[in-house]
Amino acid sequence: MTINLKELLSQIPRRILTPRLEITLLNMDDSAELSAELTSHSWDAMHKWVGWADKRENLARTPHLDIAAKNIQKFENGLAYFGVSRLRSTGELGPQVTLYNMDQNKKIGECGYWTPTGLTGQKLTQEGMTAILRLAYEHYKLTEVFAAHGQGNVASGKILTKLGFAFTHIEKDGASRGNGESLDEVCYLHNNPATLPQLDIEYL
Repeated sequence: MTINLKELLSQIPRRILTPRLEITLLNMDDSAELSAELTSHSWDAMHKWVGWADKRENLARTPHLDIAAKNIQKFENGLAYFGVSRLRSTGELGPQVTLYNMDQNKKIGECGYWTPTGLTGQKLTQEGMTAILRLAYEHYKLTEVFAAHGQGNVASGKILTKLGFAFTHIEKDGASRGNGESLDEVCYLHNNPATLPQLDIEYL
């Protein structure tokens, strides 16, 4: 079945409201603020758990502009949705929530997130991911969404469980830290939107 990409993208919301978050589709204006957060307050946590946070200079403002441009193009190709969330009460950056590696023919994709260090423990990531997973099911019409985290990242595992993900398997050396150290990867599947937390969400 051939997907009409232009028609699909015309129906995808560019703005999502949850009780505490406003999520907008990534644009180039977001890049400087995201870069600053990743290379300062949230660096230690990101460097510990994700391989793409390998060197601060690789996420500095100028290279991050290139990253943002590539991620925006992935949206235009129907492959990803990079959601930039902000707290509705203050406007500060909230959890960043993403759908990626989407295959519109197979109706599958992957999801991920990172949360500014100062905002952990407030269930904001669960709130943002509930919205992004409903986007996956209701707007992209996906039937399966995969997620994973490095073994030992207990906080990420708890979030995925609360969202209704089911553990599938452990992939040996499937993940890495920013310092290049290999990690086993804990893999999950979500395929039932009824298991998502109840939440008031507005798609605009």
